[in-house]
Amino acid sequence: MTATIDALFASEAFKLVGIPLLIFITKIIDVTLSTLGLIFTSRGYKKLSSVMSFFEICVYLFAIAQIIDNLTNIAYYISYAGGYTLGTYMGIHIEEKLSIGYISLRVVTRKKPDRLIVKLKKIGYEVTSFQARSLKEKVRVVHAVFRRRDANAVTEMLRRFDKNALYSIEDLKRVNVPMFHRAT
Repeated sequence: MTATIDALFASEAFKLVGIPLLIFITKIIDVTLSTLGLIFTSRGYKKLSSVMSFFEICVYLFAIAQIIDNLTNIAYYISYAGGYTLGTYMGIHIEEKLSIGYISLRVVTRKKPDRLIVKLKKIGYEVTSFQARSLKEKVRVVHAVFRRRDANAVTEMLRRFDKNALYSIEDLKRVNVPMFHRAT
C-alpha cells in the first residue's frame, strides 16, 4: 500500500496535476486566513488574528516548499498565483458574511428625521440627532452605532426614508457596547 502511494506521488501525472492542485488549494487557504487575520487585526481582535496567523504560516510553508522543490515548473507558479488571487477574494467574502463588529452611521438630511429615529429606536438602537447648517440651508444630522450584520437592513430603511440623504458608514474599532447594544 505504501509503495503504491509513493509511486503515485512520484508519478509524472501527480507532478503535472496533483502538486499544482495542492499548491492552488493550500494557497487559497493560506491567503484566506491571511486576509481574515489582517481584517481582524485592524478591528482589534488580537487573539483571533493571532490564531489565523499561526495556521496561515503552516499552510504557506507547505505551498512554498512544493515550489522550491520544483523551481522549473511554471504550472506551480501559476497555481500559486491563482490560489493567491482566489484566497484574497474568499477572505473578503467570508469576512463580509461574518459581519463582526460595529459600524457608525451618519446621515445628513433635509427632511425631519423623526420617523427614521423612531424606527431605529424601535429596533433597539440609541440615536443622536441635531440640527446643522450646510452652505445653503438647515439640515438634520442623525448618528447611530449598530452591528455590521444589520448594515443592509438599516441602509435600506434609510433609503426608504430619504433617497437623497447624504450618509456615511464607517467601521469602528471600539464601542462602549451597553449604550448602543441592540436589545435582542
